[in-house]
Amino acid sequence: MLNNTKREKHLTGKQLAELFTLNRVWEYIYSCYEALYTTGTNYIIEAIDLYIEARKISRV
Repeated sequence: MLNNTKREKHLTGKQLAELFTLNRVWEYIYSCYEALYTTGTNYIIEAIDLYIEARKISRV
């Protein structure tokens, strides 16, 4: 999942880790790990994108 997200977003591993840490994506992944891993790669990337967008809006 991480490699697919990294490739899709054209990020390095370090950049992806920073993005996930800044937006608390790690906590999101841990909280719904089982549900996420029963879905496809595209769904996971889209879910993470939506989560990050929601976090950005809530910080404004």
